[in-house]
Amino acid sequence: MKLAPKQKLFAIIAGLVMVAALIVALLIVPQFTRLTSLEAEVQTALGDADAARALLEQRQGIKARSSETETQRMRLANQLPESPELATFIIELQDVINESGLQFSVLSPSPPVDSGLGFNTIGLTLTIRGEWADVVDFTQRLRRVVRQIRIVGFNVSQYDAPEATEATPTPGAPVPPQMVEVTMDIEIYSLAPIQPSDAATPPAQ
Repeated sequence: MKLAPKQKLFAIIAGLVMVAALIVALLIVPQFTRLTSLEAEVQTALGDADAARALLEQRQGIKARSSETETQRMRLANQLPESPELATFIIELQDVINESGLQFSVLSPSPPVDSGLGFNTIGLTLTIRGEWADVVDFTQRLRRVVRQIRIVGFNVSQYDAPEATEATPTPGAPVPPQMVEVTMDIEIYSLAPIQPSDAATPPAQ
C-alpha cells in the first residue's frame, strides 16, 4: 500500500513523538527520580551532621565542666582535708611568718572538735613578734594559704626586745620602729570521719 506524502509526514511525526516519549520515559524520568532521592539523602546527611555536631559540643561542654568540677573538688579537698594534717599546715604557716619578717614565738594546737555538721574544728594559738607593718603583711598573706582558716581572736601588746632595752639611745639617732607581740586564735577545719550507721551494723547473735 502506497502512502500519500501527507500520510508519510504524519507517520514520521508520530514516530518521532513515540521516540521522544520513549527517551523521556527511559532516560529523563529516572534521572529526576534519582535527583529526588539524592536530595533526600543530602538532607538526611545534613541532619546527621548537625546532630553529630550538637553531640560533640555537648560532650565538650560536659568534659569542660567535669574538668572545672575536678579542679574545684581538688581545691576544696586542700582547704578541707580528710585529716587534720597539722604538720603540713604548720610548715606553710612558718613560711608565711618568715616571708613577713616576723619572729615565730609560740604555736599551741588543740585537739579536733566535732562541729556536728560534718567537719572538725582545730584551734591554734599563735604568738608572733615584730613590727606592726610586718604583722599587717602577715595577715594579708594568710588569705593566700591553702587551708581554709578563720581568725577568731586577735590581741596586740607592746613588745620590748631585750637588745633594744639594753642599748643606750644615741642623741640624734633614728627612733627604732615600734615592736609588738600579737597573739592570734586561729581555726582550721578537716572533714569528720564517716561513722557507720546502726543499720549497717550486723545484729548480735
